[in-house]
Amino acid sequence: MLRSLEHAWRCCNSKRTVDRTTAEHLACAAFDDFATEARLQIRRNAKRT
Repeated sequence: MLRSLEHAWRCCNSKRTVDRTTAEHLACAAFDDFATEARLQIRRNAKRT
């Protein structure tokens, strides 16, 4: 999650101006990454029991 956020943040900074869509895209990308991580963690936990 952090890697993609940092990448997106660098892209935003290079443009100097961050419009609303870019900010929304950033938030969605972070959420998508988090959801994927969460699913993997849930699967790992399920395998343990």
